[in-house]
Amino acid sequence: MNVATLRGLHAFADLYVKGRLAEDFTRQYGVKPCREYGVPERMGAVCGGKELVELISKAERGKLSRKKGGGPNHLFISMALVNWRLYYDEKTRPQSYVALDRICIDLDISGDCAQDRLCRAAKLGRLKNALREKLRRYRNTLWAEWTGFKGYRLCLWLPRLLPADRIILEKIQRWLAKGLEDWLDTQVVGDVKRLFRVPYSINPKSGERAAVVDHLLQVLSPQEAAEHLQSLKPLDARVLERIRREAVLETFAREQEKAREVKAPEGRRWEARRLP
Repeated sequence: MNVATLRGLHAFADLYVKGRLAEDFTRQYGVKPCREYGVPERMGAVCGGKELVELISKAERGKLSRKKGGGPNHLFISMALVNWRLYYDEKTRPQSYVALDRICIDLDISGDCAQDRLCRAAKLGRLKNALREKLRRYRNTLWAEWTGFKGYRLCLWLPRLLPADRIILEKIQRWLAKGLEDWLDTQVVGDVKRLFRVPYSINPKSGERAAVVDHLLQVLSPQEAAEHLQSLKPLDARVLERIRREAVLETFAREQEKAREVKAPEGRRWEARRLP
């Protein structure tokens, strides 16, 4: 990378890691937001743009690989903010994520033709058309990232920090995926520990560089991507509140259903008992 590109990558990485609510997170939880990375498993935290750029550089040189001379490594980053000091130590993986400042979904063509060039091109073309239409409609809110191989990642900023509640996350992801359900990776819906490929790192499977793209799916330089992300508006707070209320009602309904399944012993008055 030349000096200008590297400077742009630092500007992008700092915004990407810290997000839009870093100060809120620090004020609320007492620590700066860190984003977990994995090669390919989870093994550390990234707390600033400089650290992320260093990781990208090391991964491309193969320095993080367990095998010598392996070339570029897979490099992933979490979409969740994690209080590393409270939720991680050398003996355990992080089990609890505190809050989210963005919501993302993974959009991939099906694996049954991932290795067939013609099949992959046809399915990827349909995905691109649907994604362009989605980005056109929500041009000021959504952004997309090309993963470098067989799909995209679609994201939006949140207007405030959102507790990492699985049902609320699932609801927002479903809202985000409307019109793109055919390509949604359903295994990740509601998964707060999901890792995604780092933009501007090389995908070892294809040799192509993952990147942020515009509403026409044209690749943006790191500097352009930073400006693009800065210009985006967060999800409307009223929409977030409506989704949150729906999630609360759904959680309550599930709890009531569980309670109805637990009946009093025979011979006693039948009534629902709340699970411990």
